[in-house]
Amino acid sequence: MLFFISCQDMNSNSFDKTLAQTVSFDISTPGGVRLKNSYFILKEKCMSCHTGYHSDWTKYNTDELWEQNQLVIAGDSEASELIIRMKNSGGDMPLGGSGLDLNNFEIVKEWIDNI
Repeated sequence: MLFFISCQDMNSNSFDKTLAQTVSFDISTPGGVRLKNSYFILKEKCMSCHTGYHSDWTKYNTDELWEQNQLVIAGDSEASELIIRMKNSGGDMPLGGSGLDLNNFEIVKEWIDNI
């Protein structure tokens, strides 16, 4: 017997809209574009599998929300909790998948360093 497990965050059969929320970003500035690009990287690689604490991240559509929740330190990606977690020291994330590639990692770092 085989079981297939997915990190899918929307039940495509029932169109569960509570899980498939839409987040909007102000992309009228380069900073807004960096935030949006980083958000969707994090959504795919982190938020799509985690529940609980990480599900709050889906609401963070401004730099200020990421800062207020102590996940990023504006202008200092290396000291930011988010980057420390993404470096995955002592862990195995994403579970059963490949880690964040260098290009996507750099996109997230660039966003934080330019807040």
